[in-house]
Amino acid sequence: DIADVFANPDVDAVAICSSTDTHVPLLIAAAQAGKAIFCEKPVSLDLAKVEAGRMEVRPTEFSIEALVQSQCDMVRSLAEEKNIDLLVNVVHDLPFLYQDQGKIQQILTNLLSNAVMFAPAGTTVTIGAEENVEFVTVTVSDQGEGIARENLDRLFRKFQQVDSSSSRRKGGTGLGLAITRRIVEDHHGIIEVVSEVGRGTTFTIRLPAEGIAA
Repeated sequence: DIADVFANPDVDAVAICSSTDTHVPLLIAAAQAGKAIFCEKPVSLDLAKVEAGRMEVRPTEFSIEALVQSQCDMVRSLAEEKNIDLLVNVVHDLPFLYQDQGKIQQILTNLLSNAVMFAPAGTTVTIGAEENVEFVTVTVSDQGEGIARENLDRLFRKFQQVDSSSSRRKGGTGLGLAITRRIVEDHHGIIEVVSEVGRGTTFTIRLPAEGIAA
């Protein structure tokens, strides 16, 4: 699958995804970090699998702290290129999660890459993680253009993008957040978004600390 392709250091990731040239800087960063990142076509296939009930969840025990750090490493070179500070606020000694690590990685990849891609130069993207009773909470915040309140409910609809100047410049099909929400729901989690025009956007994910029930 596409994750295995990008995990191969001999593969030219840029050539494979040449049809999505707006993602090339992220692909280069992913190749350098040895991490997987997904093109729009595989994302659309993932969404089709989820909607058909064919997206298999394979839970394993893993450290959310380590996963957050690795995903930050993946986008760090692009953040530096855009003069964006990447701030990590992760509480140490968080409990290990028993979830599908690959799917949670896909969620973080999408939220972090979106934040870095849309954030203006000279701003800060912040990712945090902490434990809140029954949940482990992960937040991704940017200081971008923000989203009007009346448009927030459109964010998680497939093939929908909030119509802003930056979204038109960046392109994309609007599938990333739709698949993100479905993956979170498949892990019995919650995803929320708060945004203010001119100040930025924060996505919050709450995942059950006890993982997925057998």
